[in-house]
Amino acid sequence: MLNHNLRGRGTWHRAWHLGRELGRRGHEVSLWTAAPHHYYRPISERREGVTVVETPSWAPLTGPDEGWGPLDAAYRCCKVMGRPYDLCYAFAHPPNVWAPAWLARCVRHRPLLWDWCDWYEGGVFPKRRRMREAGLSGQDDKPIQSWLECREVGLERRMLRMADRVTVISERLREVSIDAGRRPEEVLLIPNGADLDGIRPLDAAACRAELGLAADGLYVGYVANYHPDQEMLLRALARAREEIAGLQLVLAGPPFAEPLVRELELGEAIVELGVLPSERMATVLGAADALVLPLEDNEHNRARVPYKFTDYLAAGRPVVTCPVGDLQSVFAGLPPDQLIGVASDPNHEAFARGIIQVMAPGVDRAAMGAAARRLAERRFSWAVLTDRLEAFINEWLGESEDG
Repeated sequence: MLNHNLRGRGTWHRAWHLGRELGRRGHEVSLWTAAPHHYYRPISERREGVTVVETPSWAPLTGPDEGWGPLDAAYRCCKVMGRPYDLCYAFAHPPNVWAPAWLARCVRHRPLLWDWCDWYEGGVFPKRRRMREAGLSGQDDKPIQSWLECREVGLERRMLRMADRVTVISERLREVSIDAGRRPEEVLLIPNGADLDGIRPLDAAACRAELGLAADGLYVGYVANYHPDQEMLLRALARAREEIAGLQLVLAGPPFAEPLVRELELGEAIVELGVLPSERMATVLGAADALVLPLEDNEHNRARVPYKFTDYLAAGRPVVTCPVGDLQSVFAGLPPDQLIGVASDPNHEAFARGIIQVMAPGVDRAAMGAAARRLAERRFSWAVLTDRLEAFINEWLGESEDG
């Protein structure tokens, strides 16, 4: 299993949970991911049936989380050539994934399965460009960033053609795959699962005490590695605070764009916890009265299902989000007595009304949270999703052996 992100970030979670479940079924799984603390040497450990290899993450052209580390790619290529893996499962397409995947498929002639969970060409990169132009990136983008993005678009297209089979995170990416020439039977939809073991409903008072929050405060929670829809979120927060005195947003992740925070006078309304390890996410989510996930209606969001959505469900808290992409079918299929929160129209005024609705006095947030947890257990269990994946692989490789 090849993942380009730093361990504990982004697609790592999807690869890790699928790998762990496959390991529990008796498969020998090796998951390669970029090391968060080791720039020049690899380290490995055996963890819950999976050999996790942290590869050198030194990346002079861009950040270590982007998959452009030359030592990383070289190390992985050597390992692919030297070990007889039965199947290569590649997540995304940056060079530290694409290069060893190409060797495995085209030189070693091993079956290649590709997981597509973000549409870089049609969604991620256009959104990043708009954020940079608006001064909302919040990142120190290097001058070479645009050139690297053009190269990645090409790698994404090649990976879609090169892979023998494809797993996708959303119905939109399934459509794009088939439109690009993949046969429907070659594409499997696997949504993100919920971390049912690592994130459980916790006592709000205990969580707030641990984080230093006021026991009687009114909090909405939000976690993220980056903030593609921060303008909608912050404008909605400012609007909601006009009707809910003292409402605050608890943020676990990098800070929002300072000009926008200053414009909306939200300095006192945001509790910044910084970037925290995934092991502390349950505490952050448990401290909130409700959890927010803003989604503008664009190709970036239609093609993905943010990992935080299933984390929110697992935490047993009401969710305020927008019915964009596959989330539309999630909310449309809920009976009236199983509401998990509010799905508002994808604009800041409607999102503010959703926050106000969930935070209003007398709303049974406990019942919404319990329904959210039940939905996570019923529909987004990693064990159930891995059953589908394993059956998909077995049918494919069985056909190859028969042929």
